[in-house]
Amino acid sequence: MTVPLNRKIVLTCALGKNGAAEAKDLPSTLRATRASIGNQVSLSISILVEETGLPPTPHQMLTSEGPKPANLVCELSSESSEGWSDLFSAASEVVAQLGSAIDRSRSSAFAGNEVAITSGTGPALLVFGLRRQQNLSHKEFMSHWFGDHLEVGKDVEGVRYKQCHVDEGASKELAARLGFSDRVWDGVVLSYFDDVAAGVALMSSEAVSGAIEDEKAFVDHSQSSFGYYQSITS
Repeated sequence: MTVPLNRKIVLTCALGKNGAAEAKDLPSTLRATRASIGNQVSLSISILVEETGLPPTPHQMLTSEGPKPANLVCELSSESSEGWSDLFSAASEVVAQLGSAIDRSRSSAFAGNEVAITSGTGPALLVFGLRRQQNLSHKEFMSHWFGDHLEVGKDVEGVRYKQCHVDEGASKELAARLGFSDRVWDGVVLSYFDDVAAGVALMSSEAVSGAIEDEKAFVDHSQSSFGYYQSITS
């Protein structure tokens, strides 16, 4: 399978001690940031929906002992083949705008290649940071995730699903540049919805239950992170 190059950065940012107060004007600040980074980089910023008002989905229960989902997710992407320079600069500008509202030591940076498994986006999304089973190499993890499991995911009706494949070296370089944690996910799932309620309904479906059974062969849910988000820049 030929995979088109679509460089992707996912910044998962934890709010600092006084972050909620400092982030009061965050939507307008980050909309201005998106306008300032130019047309070569696309930027979307979303905020965690801490309470959906609905029963937890199976993924939420399986990952309840794992790292808590971050308060903010910033997605930056580019189809440029010129390396990471533009994306790294844009990520640095986003983090500078966030300033002391975030705790950099509890935030993480993911850099890699985004692959659209099915088409479509939306103003609500789930972000699933994957940690592989300890008995697997990263190569074995990728073989399963981008192999058999890809077909399982595509069969879920209505899913808008992207896989982000890690570039570990670029992720660590970016984290060091931003002063973020050096924790790197083995991969990141992004799935988009019209609203969070639609996301919860889909992720509670029987089709997804079957996908979870396959995930258990290569994903360590106890070390993975799962959260629902709402865009503040749509």
